[in-house]
Amino acid sequence: MRWSSLFLPFVVLIASNVYCYPVSETDGSTEQGQTDHTISPSSNSSSVDPRSFTKPNNYFKRSGTRVCGVALRDADRQDCINRPGIQQFTFAGAATGTVVARQMTIAPGNNPPNTVQCEHVLELQVAQHVLLSSGFCDVLTAFRAAVGQGAQSAAEIMEGIVAAINARNNLFFLQTDVNKSKATYVQKVLSNAVAVPQLSASSTPTNSLAFADVHQFIHSPGVQAASTAVANAADVAINAVIARANAVQNAPAALTAALAAFNGHVANGLTVAATWNRVLAGVVVA
Repeated sequence: MRWSSLFLPFVVLIASNVYCYPVSETDGSTEQGQTDHTISPSSNSSSVDPRSFTKPNNYFKRSGTRVCGVALRDADRQDCINRPGIQQFTFAGAATGTVVARQMTIAPGNNPPNTVQCEHVLELQVAQHVLLSSGFCDVLTAFRAAVGQGAQSAAEIMEGIVAAINARNNLFFLQTDVNKSKATYVQKVLSNAVAVPQLSASSTPTNSLAFADVHQFIHSPGVQAASTAVANAADVAINAVIARANAVQNAPAALTAALAAFNGHVANGLTVAATWNRVLAGVVVA
């Protein structure tokens, strides 16, 4: 038809504005911790690291466990494989559902089977919990507003924190069922403020059946030492950001208030190291 050529430019225009957005990571190689997939109201779109979208693999790598609009995850299965001397932890038979752990085997992990997952020993959800509960994002937002034009993005400011918790010494390979159980184990500790949490191996969800194995894994000498070092490094990185905020001259009221609230939480023991120590202090019960 003669008039069809008139509509062709509009069809092309519409087609040219169709975008394909990347989807969140669903690879089973990651912990199933608490996640915040939205950018908080106190942050803006500039806080999302544009480097996350340069190529799909990089986006998938950084897509999980968000804080202040920034993905805390920056390590994937290949990073685990590339870690020199990485170990893998596997367990014999089925989870007991009791306080008795299965026999654990430790072996080199540079050629891992599909039955193990790349594991952050210090769970990313621990850092996420501390950053969100302490009001860190309020400090970050107020700090960037105080600096004004030319302020770094949230991702750039938090780069040291992300690097600390994704350090190579925080990466191991862990049998899949135990890794999933570990995420639940940590969630239960975070939801309970007691100094010595009791974790029932018969509680719901059913992956609690492997709680004794989780306890055995996180208390393995090399694993416990590594996770404690990473927790301390995360606190150092967080404090470095706070120090920058404290150094702002003639700080606006919003920044002063946010810093006061954050410091109050820290004074009450809300740090990554203290929170992880509560995870380590957990006791598995029937």
